[in-house]
Amino acid sequence: PLSSYYMPEELVAHITAGVAVGREPYFFGVAYEVSLVVVQAMIMLAEVAGTRPSFNLNDIKNHISHKDLELLKEKLEYIDTEDARQLARDMEKILATPADYYSKVASSLRVALTELTSGNVGLIIGKADENRFIKRLEQGKGIILVVQLGSLLTKRAAYTAGKVIISMIQAFVGRVYSSGKSVAPSLVLHIDEAQSVLYQGIEDLFAKAGGAGVFIHGYCQSISQLFAEVGEDRANTILDNCNTKLFMRVPDADTAEYVSRHLGEERRFSPIISIGGGLSIRETEEIRIKHTEILNMAPRELFLITYSGTYKGKTATVRDSLLKVTFPNLAEKVLQVEASAAGD
Repeated sequence: PLSSYYMPEELVAHITAGVAVGREPYFFGVAYEVSLVVVQAMIMLAEVAGTRPSFNLNDIKNHISHKDLELLKEKLEYIDTEDARQLARDMEKILATPADYYSKVASSLRVALTELTSGNVGLIIGKADENRFIKRLEQGKGIILVVQLGSLLTKRAAYTAGKVIISMIQAFVGRVYSSGKSVAPSLVLHIDEAQSVLYQGIEDLFAKAGGAGVFIHGYCQSISQLFAEVGEDRANTILDNCNTKLFMRVPDADTAEYVSRHLGEERRFSPIISIGGGLSIRETEEIRIKHTEILNMAPRELFLITYSGTYKGKTATVRDSLLKVTFPNLAEKVLQVEASAAGD
């Protein structure tokens, strides 16, 4: 994730994408500050040595402790430039906090980096020195990348990895967009269980990626999942930036109410019969689709809201794929390992 960048801030965004923000943004702010000075220092040291800056998430993790940050500051003090002196002063301000307090406030960053640099996730992302996916995109080549996070196996580490991958795509789109160009061929991003990989700043991707030829599709089961992950305000910002919304049968009443409000109201003529036998018609505005109808939709039925209008329809019949993917039998492998251990 750290191999392609134009500005150091891009790398910091990848590093902090997996940091949980929660209700208190202070810890995220500390993680961002520490990541920024470490990235700037490593780039500066590489430039002074006359080499191309090359580091991964594991290298960043090894420089964020109080002691390692002090050693990094000492290296900067040997560089006789104003930028190096200013960066050393910035580090000194961070190091002015007691070591135990610093360890507590920087723990969220350490946890996120440990998730990304340990186990299989670490082999693929944390310790990698090149990014063939982004390299192909920068070269204008087509690519199909399927990422299966295995969230039931690795839980938080899988979600953190997903956030970093999307942050990486966001930075690439930003570089293309800032150049006044579009991604060619167009990039289409599908995110299943999207609420699990949302991070602070992803709302900008939803808002601006379309202008660069990038089309984002997010799938989730209820709006409550979005609210739980990024808060109601940020979730609504993301939803507001989705030009096309497709609703199918939902499992809870709150989401059904949300869908019903989105479908709006319509004018209807209601007949009124008076006591004297007179008949009149009154025009009223009523909810177009009640939330109970959303809860009771048949399989494959859908409502679609887009710029051209609002539609009700049914999904097309999809034939079985000609390509079959055979996944490894993990349960069988576990049994083989246990049998091998028993034999030893």
